[in-house]
Amino acid sequence: METENNQTTVKPLKNKKLLYTAIVGVILFCIGAALFVGGMSASGWDAKNLSVLPPYAEKSEEFENLNQAFTLSDRNMRVHIGVSPDDKIRITYFEREKEFYTVTQSDTEIGFTKEWKYNMFERMFFFDTQSPAFTLLLPADYSGSVSVKTTNGTVKAEGITCARLSVESTNASIESIRVTATGELSVYTTNGAAAITDTVSAGNLSVRSSNGNITLSNVSAADIALRTTNGRFTLSDVAAQGKIEAETTNGNITAERVSAEGMLRLKTTNGNINFVRISTQAAVRLESTNGSVQGSILGAQSDFSITSRTTNGANNLPTGTSGGAKNLNVRTSNGRISIEFIAV
Repeated sequence: METENNQTTVKPLKNKKLLYTAIVGVILFCIGAALFVGGMSASGWDAKNLSVLPPYAEKSEEFENLNQAFTLSDRNMRVHIGVSPDDKIRITYFEREKEFYTVTQSDTEIGFTKEWKYNMFERMFFFDTQSPAFTLLLPADYSGSVSVKTTNGTVKAEGITCARLSVESTNASIESIRVTATGELSVYTTNGAAAITDTVSAGNLSVRSSNGNITLSNVSAADIALRTTNGRFTLSDVAAQGKIEAETTNGNITAERVSAEGMLRLKTTNGNINFVRISTQAAVRLESTNGSVQGSILGAQSDFSITSRTTNGANNLPTGTSGGAKNLNVRTSNGRISIEFIAV
């Protein structure tokens, strides 16, 4: 009987403690909210400012095409780069009182830099329901360089020709479609995907992302360097006059009809590597951990000096052979190796 009475007494005590804790929590929250509002009021903030941002005003500029380099430094804005309907460089952009561009112009460069004059409280309590885009249209015969940097906005370049293209964004995706660059093409994003399609770069192509997938389709360049984390690679009809290096973590790699005159290197951790009809004139290096490596390589097996190794998986390659003019190095752990050679 004594034990039962004790248990009956403990339950009400626990309920009372929970009730007291909840009451104290509510009181502390109210005190904190009052102090926060009081502090903001003392600094000149008005609760009436808790509203939607004012509308943008659309503006446009046109420039004679002198093949000037174009630079854009933006934030919280989508960017579209396309083809001008005539021989002028045409730009459409949007401004409002505390969000506008500083424009610089010379015979060699056109620059747009976003000025952002919101204070901390406005950034916290203003809500933006608008989603305009900065639009740059280039003449078909444009041969200058383009550099675009934005945050929290997608970037899409389509159908343009330029000397060099550099695109950077955060928390958003980047697309390059039917782009021809006579120099380097560089793409960098964080927390977003990158997709390069029907694109030719006479220089090197570099694509980097974090927490995003990278896709290349019908792409050629001098050297190609691809890197991401926590994302997968999907490569099809990709060719390099030099080397191709693609490296990811926590993602699969799929490659179809990928060729390199130099080294072709595909590397992942915690992912599989699957490939169809890849080729090289020098060397292939395939590396994975906790994943399988399987697919087909153009050429006879005797064309390659082979080194292969896996743990906890089957392997249809010899662990070591020599005599081939090209090198094939395949390594994985906790996965199988299965490679077919297709004579050409």
